[in-house]
Amino acid sequence: IASKADPERVARNLQDQGAPVTTVHPGGVVGTNDPHLSGEMRRLRDVLKGRYPFFPSGGYHIVDVRSVARTHAAVMTSGGGPRRYIVPGHRLDGRTLFGTLRAVTGRRLPYLTQPAAVMLPVTWAASAAQRILPFRVPAEYEAALVLYNNTACDDSRARVELGIHPPPLVETFRDAVRWLYQAGHISNRQAGDAVSRRSPRR
Repeated sequence: IASKADPERVARNLQDQGAPVTTVHPGGVVGTNDPHLSGEMRRLRDVLKGRYPFFPSGGYHIVDVRSVARTHAAVMTSGGGPRRYIVPGHRLDGRTLFGTLRAVTGRRLPYLTQPAAVMLPVTWAASAAQRILPFRVPAEYEAALVLYNNTACDDSRARVELGIHPPPLVETFRDAVRWLYQAGHISNRQAGDAVSRRSPRR
C-alpha cells in the first residue's frame, strides 16, 4: 500500500502546482494475456481451484484490463491540465465474485463469508509466513484490509469525460477464465462451462 501511496503524493504535489500530470487509478485488474498472474488473476485461479473456502466481508473494485488500456489511451492528449481518473470497473463482494464465477462456470464453488475484522489477523500471519514458505498461501493481508475498509469509489468522471464504460462483469470473468484454462493455469473441469472440451490450450 505504501508503494502506491508515496508516488501518489508526488503526483498530487505536482498537480497542485499546475503541472499537466494525469493519474489513473484502476482497481484490481482482471484480463487475458497476463504473463506474471496479477493478484486478481491469481485470486480467480485459486477460487476456481477451491482454495478460498472463506472470504472476508466488505467490498472492493475490479476492472477489465481492456478498460484500463482504453483509459490510458484516452488520457494521452495534451492540454487537459492536471487530471485524476478512477478507471471504470465493478464493485465486488464475496457474493458477487463467487456468484459471477458460478454463472460463468456452472459450478457450485461453495464458500463462507467471514467478518473482515476476524480475517485481518489471520491474513497478516499468512502474509508474514509467505516470506519464508516455499509455496504460496492464498491469503493476503492487504486484500483483507481493502475489504475491511469496504472500499467504494466514484468512477463517474472517467465515464462522462472519457466515455469509458466497463464491459459486463460476466464477460470479463468469462474471458479471464477461458484464458486461465488456455494458459494451463486451471483444468477443463475447473473452467467448467466457460470452455468446451475441445477448447485448445496455447
